[in-house]
Amino acid sequence: MFNMIISGNSILSGGNCKIEGSIVVLFVNLILMFGFVMAKKKRDKNL
Repeated sequence: MFNMIISGNSILSGGNCKIEGSIVVLFVNLILMFGFVMAKKKRDKNL
């Protein structure tokens, strides 16, 4: 359906792994995991 051509720095674009290998996606995932863990701890504390 879509034919994407990613160019630029391989660290930012993910290189051969496409966007799944990008350092930006890694940081976003780490921030989201941290947020979910903190929210769960806060919710468990209030119960």
